[in-house]
Amino acid sequence: DLVGTYYWLSVMYDSLNMVTEKLAALDNCADVALKLKLIDKASLSAIYQRVEYFFDIGDYHRCISYATQCETLGREYAKSGASFAYSDGNHYALSSLLWNVNALLQLKNYEAAEKLLINKVEEFTKVHFNDNLGVIYDQLAKVQLHKGNHKQALSYFKQSLSNEQR
Repeated sequence: DLVGTYYWLSVMYDSLNMVTEKLAALDNCADVALKLKLIDKASLSAIYQRVEYFFDIGDYHRCISYATQCETLGREYAKSGASFAYSDGNHYALSSLLWNVNALLQLKNYEAAEKLLINKVEEFTKVHFNDNLGVIYDQLAKVQLHKGNHKQALSYFKQSLSNEQR
């Protein structure tokens, strides 16, 4: 119950616009969940909100760290078999991946963003998890635009569209 209690405390602090207290409650929620090895929707939400917060304040390195952790835990949660775990876990995992890529783009670390996304294409293709490939190809196209590779970007945009149409 402690994980959920910290999560709801963060919601209350948020509604009172008490940012410091909200962040402390989110940290406590995530810390307790990790210590107890109890990953649920509340703890994933707590970590995910930290991802967004650090991106918003421009602390991209901490954003990447939390996003990587949230993606890993989201995938674990998706495999747990709890009700709604598959969709919720995969949602947090994919969203965290996209925040990770966006933070890398802000740091102008295009090579790392490209490598991360290409690895995801390979991983998703290998296990026939094609539902999110369109989003991954879209992000790859945006990386190529940042690198000035317009032809490659167009190719990835076409792959994204094709995947989404399927």
